[in-house]
Amino acid sequence: MKSLTTIGNIVIGTFVTIVIISIVAVISDLAVIVYVRSIVSGDFVDEEKAKVIENCEAVIHTFQFILRISCGIVFLIWFYRSHKNLAESGWDGLRFTSKWTVVGFFIPFLNFVCPYQVMKEVWFGSATLYNQ
Repeated sequence: MKSLTTIGNIVIGTFVTIVIISIVAVISDLAVIVYVRSIVSGDFVDEEKAKVIENCEAVIHTFQFILRISCGIVFLIWFYRSHKNLAESGWDGLRFTSKWTVVGFFIPFLNFVCPYQVMKEVWFGSATLYNQ
């Protein structure tokens, strides 16, 4: 069995970073709204300010995209290892193989049910194994 502490901390760290960058994105979006409203009300169009705002928005949204993809990958690794640890420990209540922890997210319509069922299995299996 592999320890899940390190990968779990990475998942938590990426989630927290996503929250922080989302707050920054909201502030940046509010700056865009204020700028556009000032233009609509008849103020002078400052091309340099518009370019700076556009560049900031592009950097923030690119960073958000990269973080979300990274977080998804790290989460799937953690989820797979969690289920694999149950299988390696010999817990006999498994209905799914460890590959379904990842595959279940990518099959249309099945992805509404399968990840939940596998997570439920990991949850109850972990509670059974580690609370004895």
